[in-house]
Amino acid sequence: MSNPQIENGYTRIANELLEAIIKHPFSRREYAVLLCVIRCTYGFNKKEDALSGWQIAEITGIDRSHVSKTINELVKNNVILRSDSSRFSHGHNVHFISINKHYKTWKTVAESATVTVAKKPPLPNQHRCQISLRQLLNWLQ
Repeated sequence: MSNPQIENGYTRIANELLEAIIKHPFSRREYAVLLCVIRCTYGFNKKEDALSGWQIAEITGIDRSHVSKTINELVKNNVILRSDSSRFSHGHNVHFISINKHYKTWKTVAESATVTVAKKPPLPNQHRCQISLRQLLNWLQ
């Protein structure tokens, strides 16, 4: 049975920032990666740390390829800051990352997405009276 105690370690985070995280429409993976970054930085009284995708994958249980994509999305949406400075670890240069405390600059997926309008394929070469309702509904979607 677990018995967590703050004497065994805790992560200090400003309530205002925590409330902004709660309100923001993050995906499950984004929440996990973000909380991992917070744990590995604020949890060790650091503002930033060189966290590899492998470390985050191990802590969160998320596949390494998904971790990389998620970090890139969080950087793109201005939630995580990636420094130009890095540290050599396990044969790779690992960039320092931190949470962007200026939460009002965070973007949502909808705000950062580029809208592309797909062209609809032409209706089947049939007289319009011969087109089934299902074909028409599929074409409209």
